[in-house]
Amino acid sequence: MAAKLARAGRDVSVIARGAHLERIRTAGLTIRSPESGFSVRLPASGAIDDFAPFDVVIVTAKAPGIPAIARAIGPHLGDDAAVLFATNGIQWFYAEGFAPGGEALDTRRLDPDGDISRLVGAHRSFGVVVRSSNVVVEPGVVSNSGGGSYALGGALPGGWRRAGEIASLLDVDGARFTATPEIRREMWGKLVRNTAVALLCGLTHATPGEAFSDPGTRPLARLAMREVSDVAAAHGFRDLLDLDAELDVVSRMTAMRPSLVQDLELGRTVELDAQVLIVRDFARQAGVDTPTISALAPVLEQKARLAGCY
Repeated sequence: MAAKLARAGRDVSVIARGAHLERIRTAGLTIRSPESGFSVRLPASGAIDDFAPFDVVIVTAKAPGIPAIARAIGPHLGDDAAVLFATNGIQWFYAEGFAPGGEALDTRRLDPDGDISRLVGAHRSFGVVVRSSNVVVEPGVVSNSGGGSYALGGALPGGWRRAGEIASLLDVDGARFTATPEIRREMWGKLVRNTAVALLCGLTHATPGEAFSDPGTRPLARLAMREVSDVAAAHGFRDLLDLDAELDVVSRMTAMRPSLVQDLELGRTVELDAQVLIVRDFARQAGVDTPTISALAPVLEQKARLAGCY
């Protein structure tokens, strides 16, 4: 995302760490894709203070790292700053200004100490649902194997106009930003697939294509997708996907490595809360039966915990 914005002439800087940061500083940021590749030079640092204050911050770290990022950027955010969370799953602000059926939702696992809410705040926050598959194949080099579209919406109902302004600023060749008044619907539309992928691929380390095409696990994938759809419907989001068509699409994804599997294999903290366990929480709160998710989630949770990844 940063590379494509920089290539289009936007004033963008990146915060990175370790060898990734050093490579970007010395050789630029390189993008590889089936269609083409390119490199760009852009300001990079490991210190937030080097680029403060900010107009727009795009947070592309995994969900478990966001509270620490909130503590770092919070002191540098003016009232008009916009913070975009380009993360998987249900995003931390989901329950801000949203209470399906009039019942308050419990989303504490997404912001356990309230740091994101306190230091960033929903009034500055926007969600980004990413439809782009990427892997850092070596420091400073990102392989994009498909997609480059992003749905952008405000955390609060009144954020629609500003979301449109930000989307216009960020919409460049190869990174297509579209503003939406229904960012929560977009989250569920992706989560129907991602929760099932996380459960099956996280437990087997299969690719999505392998897990969704195998005659033994394909029925489990469909059941998990159906259950996520039922939970979404309890929140008012219906007719998200044709499940059988989606199963066929995912069955062809034999080269993609799901991010949760990448994290497990590298010993990094997994996005289990945002992609799986929050769905189980919502199901329990809404009285929706999710036997497949309820059976598989504790197994994946234990696996991740024993691996030091949760």
